[in-house]
Amino acid sequence: MLNTALCCVLSLALAAPAVPAALAKRATVLHMSATAYSIHGKQASGTMAREGTAAADPKVLPLGSRVHVHTSRGRFIGEFVITDTGRRMKGHEIDIFLKSNASARRFGRKRVRVRVRKWGNGPAHARNEVKAGLQTPQPH
Repeated sequence: MLNTALCCVLSLALAAPAVPAALAKRATVLHMSATAYSIHGKQASGTMAREGTAAADPKVLPLGSRVHVHTSRGRFIGEFVITDTGRRMKGHEIDIFLKSNASARRFGRKRVRVRVRKWGNGPAHARNEVKAGLQTPQPH
């Protein structure tokens, strides 16, 4: 009985991606500046840009992190997987992918609240999160 329980705990521990200790202690809600882009292409994680993906500074939100983004007034914008780092992404900035240039322009720059649902652990983790499913952002 004890061996069975130990095997179950061990298998669960091995199945979950390791989260670095530094990330485990980070805040799960971040206040950030958000912009949007619509340029299709390959991202830092090796995935193609598409709705439900976003770019961020990997020191703040590592590749593979799954986040919920809300406006500063609490309106839900969408769930995103961080799949890109962006050339100019420094600090508390997030750049979300929208399917059209017009949508990205309308989005502009906003102060947002980002709730980390799951911390990422690099490009392979980002690809797995994308395979697990992406949600389409809400119209804004």
